Amino acid sequence: MPAPAFTFFIAHAGADLDFARSPYHLLKPKLPVWLDQEDLLPGDDRNLEIPRVQRRSKATVELVSCRCEALWAESQGPGVLSTLVDAVRRAAPGLLP
Repeated sequence: MPAPAFTFFIAHAGADLDFARSPYHLLKPKLPVWLDQEDLLPGDDRNLEIPRVQRRSKATVELVSCRCEALWAESQGPGVLSTLVDAVRRAAPGLLP
């Protein structure tokens, strides 16, 4: 198995992008961290690239807020969070204001 390309993969709902940028910019100077809106390149297929990068990361930081938690869970179906966690090595949830 190749070495992880990133230390942290930041997962967030669209409504929380501004909140996701804060830890991204805080960590980026010192650690390899990935955020879709900062690191996807023009022409990248986000449906292929996001899972690929997440698998190549040491940990996923899942940012969840009260604004979109229920909407996101409903749109993804029951059990999606546990499935997502099972798909990566480690996950660290982060509850946003």
